Amino acid sequence: MVRFALLWICLGLFVSCVKDKPNPVQTEKPNLNHSGVWVLNEGVYGNSNADLSFIDLSDNTVYNNLYKQHYGESFGDIAQDVQWIQQTLWVTVNNSNKIIILDPNTFQPIHEIKNIISPRYMQSIGDSVVLVTSLTTNHIYCIRTSTFEVFKVIDVNYPGTEHLVLHNNYVYVTNWHENSPLLYRIHVPDFNLASSIILKHKASHDVVVDADDNIWVLSGNPYKNVSSHLQVLHAQTYQTVKDLAFPNAAEPIRLCCDMERKNLYFIGVNYSGQTTYNGLFKMNYLDDVLPQQPFIPANLNSYFYSVAINPTNNFIFLADANGFNQRSTLYEFSGNGKLQHTFITGLGSTKMLFQ
Repeated sequence: MVRFALLWICLGLFVSCVKDKPNPVQTEKPNLNHSGVWVLNEGVYGNSNADLSFIDLSDNTVYNNLYKQHYGESFGDIAQDVQWIQQTLWVTVNNSNKIIILDPNTFQPIHEIKNIISPRYMQSIGDSVVLVTSLTTNHIYCIRTSTFEVFKVIDVNYPGTEHLVLHNNYVYVTNWHENSPLLYRIHVPDFNLASSIILKHKASHDVVVDADDNIWVLSGNPYKNVSSHLQVLHAQTYQTVKDLAFPNAAEPIRLCCDMERKNLYFIGVNYSGQTTYNGLFKMNYLDDVLPQQPFIPANLNSYFYSVAINPTNNFIFLADANGFNQRSTLYEFSGNGKLQHTFITGLGSTKMLFQ
């Protein structure tokens, strides 16, 4: 994942020669009464060209560059996360140090929160509070949605707080710093740090909860010589019940699960584009071993960058960023891995949000 940041720097040099595949330009706004998927496009590092796409799943129409087209400018530099909160879209823009609250009907900003450093991922608590992690600080920010104010800052041990998940009365927060063995547990609704769970392995970055309420944590940063592991913590004791080590050549990212929380997915990234541990991997929550072969292999000379599961039918959406020098290709697969549709979205398609 750090390697992605280095790629952004290098690939930013090539932004002037971006090549787009043919795709009809939609100048009208999408129909928000239709089912669809919002696609956040992080853009190319240093070029402040992050934007938003929408795919209307009723007719497979793609609407690209929605923010710039209707507001006149892009989000900024590296959009990281998008969430649907109180009928608005919240977008974190990491390198621009801001959160944009967007009216999805007009694509005009309602408000910008600018007093958060390197915002990464968000977790809403009902419709009243949003927790936000930070890449470069050792803070977790608590924002009141009614006023957009930061009403509390939770201090943690290391910078680089990352993904987070709400389960019962706690939010579990990963810490992607290479020296951090911690998973933070924040109590709701007082938003106090209840405990720091000590993991067996460092640099946690993804977390999900399975059908038995056990907590799955994906950790590691091969770029900084921290090997990757998938750890499973018992729902009540937080003791490690599974500790699965990835091959040395593997770089797993984007852990997620289906709506039943029984099937888990992660992307294996091979930056050289070769076939070794390159694609989308799938495993059942009862499995005691890691899958050896991808459920959906990546194309040769490429790799997948993001994944999301449609909650209505468990269809799989996989994005290929195409080296960040052309628009992304987004693939829709059925639950059994059969390709259904292919879409052309924006630069660096990352977070996807279904409605």
